[in-house]
Order: sequence, then structure tokens, then C-alpha cells
Amino acid sequence: RSKLLEAEDKRLAAWAAQLSAQKQADAEAQAMQHKAHEEAVAAQQRSAAESAAAQQREIAAARLQAEQQQASADVALKALQQERSIAEEQAAQRQAMLEEQAARLTSRREEVQREEQELQTIRQQVRAQQRELQAMEEVAQQVLEQREKVEVAQKEVA
Repeated sequence: RSKLLEAEDKRLAAWAAQLSAQKQADAEAQAMQHKAHEEAVAAQQRSAAESAAAQQREIAAARLQAEQQQASADVALKALQQERSIAEEQAAQRQAMLEEQAARLTSRREEVQREEQELQTIRQQVRAQQRELQAMEEVAQQVLEQREKVEVAQKEVA
């Protein structure tokens, strides 16, 4: 009976040792599993933080690029506005010059028309004078012919 009890004690001690070893192995496994989970969470957090930082860098780069493009667009717009202003000013100057030339041409055209009318009047006066002269020449010719007839008649009488 004492052998039986001793065997039972040994068996219980072996079982207790096995149970203790199992508990320790479970605790170690659980600790390793917990540590692995914490490392995985930390790695996931690091990855998420790195991803967020990369996204922030991309956003900052995109914002900088957009600001640069906006600045370039502003410069180009200002240059176009200056060119337009210069072109409008030049067009206004050309328009004023053309209007001035048109006014001078109109004035000159009117002056030429007046001169043509004056010339027309002078031509008419010259023609009238030529007709008068011709009439006077005809009268003078008739007077000369009458005088010659008178002289011939006087010579015949004498």
C-alpha cells in the first residue's frame, strides 16, 4: 500500500510537474503571442504613420506645385493684361491718327471742290469775255469794212 501511495504520489507529482510545465509553456506562448501582437500593432502603427507622413509630403508637394502654377499663371495673366493695355493704347492712337487724317482729307476735298468751282466760274467768265471780244472784233471788222467802203466811195467822188 505504501508503494501504491508512493507510485500515486509520483504520478501526481509528474502530473503536477507536467501541468506546471504546461502552464509555463502556455504562459510563455501567451506572452510571445502578446509580444507578437504588440509588435504587429506597433509595426502597423509605424506603417500607418509613415504612410500618413508620405501622404502629407505628397500633399505639401502638390500644394507647392499648385502655388507655383498659380504664380506662373498670375505672371502670365499680368503680362497679357499689359500687352492688351499697350495694344488698346496703340489702337486708340492709330484711331485718333486716322480720324485726324480723315478730317484733313475731308477739309482738303472741300477746298479742292471750292477751287474747282472757282475755276469753273473763271472758265465761264473767260468764255464770256472771249464771246465779247469776238463780237467786238466782228464789229471792228464791220467798221473797217464800212470805212474802206466810205474811203473807196470818197475816192470815186473825188
